[in-house]
Amino acid sequence: YMPEPYYLKGLSYKELGNFKLAVSNFRTATEQDNDYLQPWLQLGYMYDAAEDTLAGAFYENAIRIDSTNLDALYAFAMHLQTWGLAEEAIAQYQRLIRVNDNYHDAYYNVGYIYLEMLQENDSAIKYYDKVIALNPYNYKGYYNRGLAYERSGVLTQAKIDFEKTMELKPDYTDGANAMSRVH
Repeated sequence: YMPEPYYLKGLSYKELGNFKLAVSNFRTATEQDNDYLQPWLQLGYMYDAAEDTLAGAFYENAIRIDSTNLDALYAFAMHLQTWGLAEEAIAQYQRLIRVNDNYHDAYYNVGYIYLEMLQENDSAIKYYDKVIALNPYNYKGYYNRGLAYERSGVLTQAKIDFEKTMELKPDYTDGANAMSRVH
């Protein structure tokens, strides 16, 4: 009746690549203690790796147990993003940001959703501004903000961002290609 041994067995089977036995042990751990967060999270990870939408329900259970767990919040938001649920993913990332307003990857991913999925360049720029403020060495933040500026027709600012991208990562092929487009 102890959930932890089942959880540990699940981790072992996961490490060995045995999906079926790992899932079985993680599920048994949740049956023994429905409020044991880690097996719910592991089930989410495994079902996401198997490209199964059921992963979302496992993440929701983890969040039910601890609504401030950064791993669960981020994994659920990524799951939603991967399945093309842009608005739902943004809402989940914003929930994560309310818990930790320095969570760099949440801002980056919201910027990406606005840039690539929703094609709302002004919103993307705002999120990449925050990414760069949190980490001024994030070359991809500059690159993606540059793309948003380029797509908005603000080529002077796009050029500045692409130059900064190349300063930070001189071998970045996408950045070099972008530079050639705006020169």
